[in-house]
Amino acid sequence: MSKIIINNEKDTKEYLKNYTTTMSKHRIPHEKWMEFVSEIATQLTELNFQEDTFDMNVERNEQGQTVHRIVRFTEDAQEFFNERYDEVETLLENMLDITNDKPEYYEG
Repeated sequence: MSKIIINNEKDTKEYLKNYTTTMSKHRIPHEKWMEFVSEIATQLTELNFQEDTFDMNVERNEQGQTVHRIVRFTEDAQEFFNERYDEVETLLENMLDITNDKPEYYEG
């Protein structure tokens, strides 16, 4: 293993440039990536908001019978979830060198 000597800012930038181009990230299928990151973000959201995490709307037919139950995050919980999702993604990418196989249409 060769010894790396960093004497100044230029050496540091060069090292980081070479490091990031030579190190490949571990790639995870997009669907698994989204499922994992979403699960962690959801658990953090539920821990933070507890019983105030979700709103439930019930759609009924003319006879008053339940047709659909729609469960979604409250507005504040959704905002919190979005922030946690981004944070978990960033941690995986930057600290563990894990990324997803983004589909071609993915913008991000």
